[in-house]
Amino acid sequence: MPDEVWEVLDRCWYHPPSIQSNYSRERAQFIALAASLGWVTIIAPDGHSLSRYWHVTHHGLVAYQNKDHFTCS
Repeated sequence: MPDEVWEVLDRCWYHPPSIQSNYSRERAQFIALAASLGWVTIIAPDGHSLSRYWHVTHHGLVAYQNKDHFTCS
């Protein structure tokens, strides 16, 4: 897994970026990868509405905690 994906998860956990921010635009491919894996979402943490920020999902948190098991080959 590219290191940039882990950096995106870290950022989304501590300082969720706006979906329209320069950060999101510059790292769009890595956010897209994380979103396609179900690791980040724009669904608000309450689960009932959409947000304007990227948030880490439960699956993203588990992946981040076990990132040493993900390797690029």
